[in-house]
Amino acid sequence: MRLFIAIDPPREMRTCLNLLARGLAEDVPCVRPVTAENLHLTLHFLGDVADDDVSLVSDAVVRVAAEHSPCAAKVCSVGSFGRRAAPSILWAGVEGVDGLLRIQSSLGGELRKAQVACDDRSFIPHITIARVRAGRRVRRLAPLIDTYADMDFGILHIESIALVKSTLTPEGASYETLLKPSLGE
Repeated sequence: MRLFIAIDPPREMRTCLNLLARGLAEDVPCVRPVTAENLHLTLHFLGDVADDDVSLVSDAVVRVAAEHSPCAAKVCSVGSFGRRAAPSILWAGVEGVDGLLRIQSSLGGELRKAQVACDDRSFIPHITIARVRAGRRVRRLAPLIDTYADMDFGILHIESIALVKSTLTPEGASYETLLKPSLGE
């Protein structure tokens, strides 16, 4: 089962981020916006997890949620991963992340204790808003990204953690929330 652990932004924020991504896609056709309902902030991508290990992951998520209080972070700025002239991912940045970093770190520790493999790359808090395919007009993205570099999308109130199952389809990923414990409970 393909899994990740994430924070879900509120509907209004997802709508705003999706509108921005769709606007970029109108100007640069190689931009593929993430659908509003699929926007999230990934804490840990686990990839394929054996069915027998799903309960270990669930237990880790519940433990970490109980140990941490709700917190907040600011969703602001637009940037990209990949080369500036040919980005692969467009994202909304997240600042003021002390509480979020503690949650992410605790999750990593609990997953390692449970011997569940997780992505060990450096954690860069962001919400992926679009993916970018190679195309002739991709160079037009850099100045557009600069235009939105200082955009403020509001405060992300982090009140729960979601364990999400991801199913890949030809139309894109389909997500199902398996567990969403509240923080501090």
